[in-house]
Amino acid sequence: EAVDDIIARSTATPLTSRTVTDPARIRELVAQAGADGYALASEESMLGEINLASAVLDHEGKPIAAIDISGSLADWTAEEFAKRFSPMLIGATRALSGKPGLS
Repeated sequence: EAVDDIIARSTATPLTSRTVTDPARIRELVAQAGADGYALASEESMLGEINLASAVLDHEGKPIAAIDISGSLADWTAEEFAKRFSPMLIGATRALSGKPGLS
């Protein structure tokens, strides 16, 4: 599977104490992102920051890019942020995805 190949070729260097580096947990999060249509990370790249990301897919359904939205934990809980912004994020990535010529 592509996820296993990417994990095997990657070096998971934590950016914060909350960065997920365990391969099994990363696989779980990738599966969850696939089910939800977006990934949610809280304080994994910067303390106090929330990130939502969703993939832009090519005409074959393969990810070729992503859109990320960041927010502050001073203003939102991770759950509130995801509830508020994930529909717009998914709408944007779906609008861009599947176009012939994207690669």
